[in-house]
Amino acid sequence: MLQRLLARWRLWEEALAGLDDPQGEYLLNLDERVRRLEAKVEQLRRPLPADAAAAVTRTSALESE
Repeated sequence: MLQRLLARWRLWEEALAGLDDPQGEYLLNLDERVRRLEAKVEQLRRPLPADAAAAVTRTSALESE
């Protein structure tokens, strides 16, 4: 009896293994995109180092002339 149950379980396992999960893939892709955007926002929120800020200020002053 256990052998028949295991055989049937293997049939279901093989059948389910081939199924695609488009909603799951979409959610995984969405999660990855959110992580990338959060990292980019965190990077943009960090203050510029003093030498980089000075370079940006000099460049902006030259462009306004």
